[in-house]
Amino acid sequence: MTRGTWARLTDRRALACALALAGLSTCRAESQDPPSAAAAHVLFIGNSLTYFNTLPELVVRLARDMGDSTLSAEMVAHPSFSLADHWDEGSALDQLRLHKWTHVVLQQGPSALPESGALLLQWTERFAPPIRQSGAEPVLFMVWPDRARAGDMDAVRRHYRDAAAAVHGIFAPAGDAWTLAFADDPLAPLYGPDGFHPALEGSYVAAAVLLGRLRGVDPRQLPGSIPGSTLDEPRVRALQRAAAAALARNPARP
Repeated sequence: MTRGTWARLTDRRALACALALAGLSTCRAESQDPPSAAAAHVLFIGNSLTYFNTLPELVVRLARDMGDSTLSAEMVAHPSFSLADHWDEGSALDQLRLHKWTHVVLQQGPSALPESGALLLQWTERFAPPIRQSGAEPVLFMVWPDRARAGDMDAVRRHYRDAAAAVHGIFAPAGDAWTLAFADDPLAPLYGPDGFHPALEGSYVAAAVLLGRLRGVDPRQLPGSIPGSTLDEPRVRALQRAAAAALARNPARP
């Protein structure tokens, strides 16, 4: 993955076919949209926790599975970037200036320490005005600490929630869904081999939470399988319940 990682997902038919070739989707020429669904154009700004398993594509794929082809997404994601790094590098700001969005999903590292939590808050507040000038709502995508620092999860949750509250934005508690999934099944395969980046199943939980916040989809209504995963249906349903419970216990607007 290069520093200029981009994922453009606006060509619906091409995306469906491309995902089919990658083993992530069946190729469908068209789908039925919910009658009241307004189009959503989502920009993801983050780092490897966003571009691993191409999380924006996965969110779009899950929306399609629910009959919604009106959601499109793009991504500006670079390795190890914080929001401050994105501000200085400029590509994300260019996207905010040049295009209209409905939601902008913000993510940096776990930000569990007081100083990193303060930086998350500071740069979320810096990004909020250009996000709103683009027509969008800021969405704080809560991530997770590495496996060895699982005890930091409460601090991660608090700092991402506080950043969302500071800009009257939306809180997407993906990391909290991980907490609930591990409480139900300590062997849930959410972490990848390095104990920090997500396995496909971990990205799936994050995608289910994000789709819940972006489109109001109950994760428990999703299909009982994960595209590209061999996880059996009972364990997939358990992950969906964890995502739904995290959404239920965390207000969308703290």
